[in-house]
Amino acid sequence: MALESFADAHHQAYLTGFGMVAGSVTAGYVHRTGGVTSIVSHSPVALFNQIIIHDDAATERDMETAVAAMGGTGLRFAVSLRSEADSRFVPILEESGLILADSAIPAMVLQPIPDHQMPAELEILSGPSTLPDHIYVASKGFGIPEEMFETVLVPAMARRTDATFYAGYVDSRPVSASIGFINEGSLSVFNVTTIEDHRDKGYGAAMTMKAVIDGRDQGCEVAFLQSSEMGYTFYGRLGFETIFTYDLWGLPPVR
Repeated sequence: MALESFADAHHQAYLTGFGMVAGSVTAGYVHRTGGVTSIVSHSPVALFNQIIIHDDAATERDMETAVAAMGGTGLRFAVSLRSEADSRFVPILEESGLILADSAIPAMVLQPIPDHQMPAELEILSGPSTLPDHIYVASKGFGIPEEMFETVLVPAMARRTDATFYAGYVDSRPVSASIGFINEGSLSVFNVTTIEDHRDKGYGAAMTMKAVIDGRDQGCEVAFLQSSEMGYTFYGRLGFETIFTYDLWGLPPVR
């Protein structure tokens, strides 16, 4: 199957995944302005307050309205554009004072879903009880304070039937983490990270594939993720392929 055939499903899963976060947070919400979706989680991390195109018929006016409304919240926020499909909105973002924060972020797909050999020393647990250890690892791995993750990775989200939190342990110590979201027959992987002194041992691959294989066991036929520059080769070795790319826009750094 051509990679392009997965593009719409990937983008919808991306939008739905961040919507799950906002829907789990007290006072979080998802709002649609024409063909543009605003996802507000009230997090200090901009990525959890996002504007995303959900309909290719979205107009420039839709985007202008969404950006103005999001700016009025006083929150740090981001706008995710598909590099080619949504490029017509770039002038509006520039006029609104936003800057390109990251570009050409690969949107990747894995299909079919293979088995994976897990490291013998890594014990992977899943479910709501792993949430504190998951947040601990994410904080260490991404260099973001735990209290920032706690604003969005909340117990209500960990209890969802379409979201699974994972933590990986070596000698009973949490060292690696991931999240799996199920959406309409696909499994999306987010928040894959490993504490620095345990990297290059295959733990990130194991955490990724554990979420993917669990999704396959629940009927998912395809897996999606977005890769950082550092993770691109790593995911390629697992069999993931790039469908398209995202550009991330945001507010200028606070002086």
